[in-house]
Amino acid sequence: MLFNFKDFSRLSDNINNIISQKTSDTEIGQWGQKQILRLLSKCSETNVHDYIDHNFNINADFKQKIEHIVDFLENISDDGKLKQLKGNFEQVFNNAQKWTAQTQKQYRKQTNINETGIRTIMDFGNGYAMVHLSTKENFVREGNLMGHCVGGYNPKTSTIYSLRDKNNEPHATLQIIGKNRIKQIKGKSDAAPLPKYQSMIKMFLAQHPEFIVTGDGENIGYYGFENTYYNPQSKEWANVYKNKIIPLQQRKLASIINNIYENN
Repeated sequence: MLFNFKDFSRLSDNINNIISQKTSDTEIGQWGQKQILRLLSKCSETNVHDYIDHNFNINADFKQKIEHIVDFLENISDDGKLKQLKGNFEQVFNNAQKWTAQTQKQYRKQTNINETGIRTIMDFGNGYAMVHLSTKENFVREGNLMGHCVGGYNPKTSTIYSLRDKNNEPHATLQIIGKNRIKQIKGKSDAAPLPKYQSMIKMFLAQHPEFIVTGDGENIGYYGFENTYYNPQSKEWANVYKNKIIPLQQRKLASIINNIYENN
């Protein structure tokens, strides 16, 4: 067996954390635990890294698939959800992809590119701008065109920024909770934004140091440490690496060496 009990226990906690960040629906949570662990139990040494990283955590690509499925199940009818929960992970993911494509196609036919309730926060001078969304209608349009769950959010409790092109089409969504914590950075279908959009998001964050990235930093190439993400080229990351990570590594190495000598 590729995984032992300890590995599965760690993965189970990781899966629960990913799903619980997106939904409180116990049926979705139970189905996710069962089907994802079943999928992982069939992994071979050649394909295991399609799903987990070297620390036995769900990797970024597989996390995106899980989150996209949860968004799909949260946005369809109760009867539709119950029907989907009879399928396995890959079946439901394929259905989520089809549903997203169909929703985007239908919504583009119905929506006008003109939109009230948005305010430009930063104009990048290349046809793109970061805008603030303020109405429920803004959220619904964003969610339908991006294929994620922001359409179900409440403008009173979530602050949403959207990276828009000259035709007012969204390409990346940022969710801010509290005053300044960025919890989610999503491209289409919960994937990471494309590289050209990542660069603009990083420009935006450089111009707004008041924002702290606490989730999805890996989606723009940031490095994480203790629930906060940093631009690897920034002074902040250099300080964290020098003053926190290196001392932590040195303590771990010293502990390993001490254990070796104590056991000899």
